[in-house]
Order: sequence, then C-alpha cells, then structure tokens
Amino acid sequence: MIVGIDYGSKLAGTTVICYSTENGVLHLISSSKNQDADKMILDFVCENNAKIIGVDAPLSLPPGVLGQGQNYFYRHCDQLLGAMSPMFLGGLTARAMKLKNNIQHLKSIDIIEVYPKAVVKNILSDEFKQLYKQKDTYQLKKFVEILLEAFNFQLDAEVYNWHQVDAILAWLSAERYSNSKSDQFGDEVGIIHV
Repeated sequence: MIVGIDYGSKLAGTTVICYSTENGVLHLISSSKNQDADKMILDFVCENNAKIIGVDAPLSLPPGVLGQGQNYFYRHCDQLLGAMSPMFLGGLTARAMKLKNNIQHLKSIDIIEVYPKAVVKNILSDEFKQLYKQKDTYQLKKFVEILLEAFNFQLDAEVYNWHQVDAILAWLSAERYSNSKSDQFGDEVGIIHV
C-alpha cells in the first residue's frame, strides 16, 4: 500500500491520509478538530500494510543545527524547491521526525519526505498551477477533476479542501518513488521526492 500524508497541526483537524487499495482507488482519511493527528497516523499504520509513506513535512534538520555547516535555517532541498525552513516549522518538524522514528520502530516502512507544491510546480501543467490553492471551491473541484483525469485515478470520496488535495499529491510523489520515477531534490542531509 502506498500512502501520502498532508501533515498538519496536531489537533487542528488539518491532517489527511491518502492511500490506495489494490483496485487502484484512492481513499482519504481526515483528522477531526481536537483529534490527535499523530495517533491517527500511528493507528492507521498499525492496522494497514503500508510499504511507502510520503509525508509532507520536514524529516530532517538543516546542516548547521547538526554541526555540518553554516546554514542553520535551510537544507539544500528547501532552497532548491523554495520550501519553508524546518526551523520555522519548528514543532511540526520535531513531530514529523518523531513520528517517522515511531513508525519505523513498529514496522519496516520506507518513509520519504514529499512536497505537494513542488509536484504542482515541477510535474503538472500550467493549468494546474493556475488553479492550485485558489480560494474558490469551483477551482478546487476543477483541479481535482483534471488531476484524476490526467493520472487516471479514481477517488472514493468528494474532495472539499486543499489539505485533501495535498494528501493526494503526497500520495502521487510516493507512488512515483515506488516506481523509481520520482525526482529527488537535496543531499545527504535531506531529500524531497517529487
């Protein structure tokens, strides 16, 4: 099973898991407000046979923090893709790194860092770029419609927010990685798969 996670604040209800079943259908699980998103993810991993998980969150720290250089704010992968600093994201970065560690203590699963915005910027056509993260619900629906058509996906539920879209894009990066088709940005400190 391939899994993509749009990783949000712990209790905000903004974390979404996207996973595929053997019949190729994509499923979405969204956290609820005041629900522990990390526990939701761990429970999901314990109950399912995930092979690869793509997480939209930093899974490593800048080299300066590790005593390996002068950059204390950004990793090379962040600079290449215009991603936010893992240090700016602070608690989210720490939670994501802890979650990865906890999952890998439970099961042998390949956990990779992904960045949905980079999928839109580097993989998808201009039509997607114009629609991505627009506030209008019509544009969200149109983005999903052309995404499903472009990649021949099927989805089991209606998409009603960009967190769900980002989970689908995280899944797409993990799927590309599973087929050795992902583009890799970064170095030994941190790699983002697109």
